[in-house]
Amino acid sequence: MLKRLIFATMLVVLPAVASDVIERSFAVSSDCLLDLSNVSGAIEISVGSSSKMEIRAVSEDSRIDVEFSQEGNRVYVKTRYPESNRSIRGGVSFTVTLPERSNLQINSVSGSINVSGVSGNHDLNSVSGRVDVSNLEGRLVLNSVSGTVNLKDIGVADVNASSISGSLTYRGDLAGGPYRLSSTSGSIDIEHSSRASYHVEGSTVSGSISSSVDGVQVTKQKYGPMKELSGQFNGNGTSLRVSTVSGSIEIRQR
Repeated sequence: MLKRLIFATMLVVLPAVASDVIERSFAVSSDCLLDLSNVSGAIEISVGSSSKMEIRAVSEDSRIDVEFSQEGNRVYVKTRYPESNRSIRGGVSFTVTLPERSNLQINSVSGSINVSGVSGNHDLNSVSGRVDVSNLEGRLVLNSVSGTVNLKDIGVADVNASSISGSLTYRGDLAGGPYRLSSTSGSIDIEHSSRASYHVEGSTVSGSISSSVDGVQVTKQKYGPMKELSGQFNGNGTSLRVSTVSGSIEIRQR
């Protein structure tokens, strides 16, 4: 009898939590803007129709509100939590498809951000989540506090990527530019193809630097622990600047 009473009490005390699936479609054109702010949950963005933006949100807790609005060619999405959110479990994950040429303003606290194939002006920010971009071009501003930032097969682009304690990785041709990669305590790992052409300047205060690229040298200051990276590959090419305080830097040709 006592066991039944305890079980019944648990059923009353535990909050009812249900997941929600929300789907929205917005008529847009090329060079549209998606402004999305989320607390927790993965954000996946890829190329879809040239005339609409489709968003699928999966909320792990029905008490989290997802707000949508549109102003012309701009779509705004924001998650809102109840004031007393201690019992909230999980977050909201987003899957978005939009025109190939679109602009992104994405902010996430603990969820990952993954953008593939969508070219434009992108400002992607996460506190502890990973930021991944691939197969795109444009102006890229990528920031994470403790998450990793990964760039792969980037076309002609102006790149500014940074992380405080997370690592940064780059895989590609170093097309366009300039490229600016920085971290405080995280590592920076660059692997480029034989088609790359660049001149590089880099430094770390107390970390290590290694280069296996012909024409790119590592030097250590006469006084103090600071190390520097400099040189060029396949001509002067694009500008590449890399810096860390205590993290390592590695550059190589694949």
